[in-house]
Amino acid sequence: MVNPFEEILLRLDEIQKQTSFLMEQNRVTNKNVASKKEWMTINEVMTEYKLSRTTIYKYMRNGTLHYNKFGGKTMVSRDQMKAFIEGQV
Repeated sequence: MVNPFEEILLRLDEIQKQTSFLMEQNRVTNKNVASKKEWMTINEVMTEYKLSRTTIYKYMRNGTLHYNKFGGKTMVSRDQMKAFIEGQV
């Protein structure tokens, strides 16, 4: 018969290993996203596409321009921005 406390400790150890693995995967994924520059900050969008901050936020508010938040930063996909601009012309 297995001691219930030992079983709990084994399960907790497995959960800790899985959590560590997932955290490492997330760190690697975030590093890859940043290195590939697939996402643009609002300032980068303003500079590259010559749009005002107000215009960008207007399109984000009305759902025309999709965005995500990463660590509190608002980011726009480079591909999404390109498609958005091409659709506006």
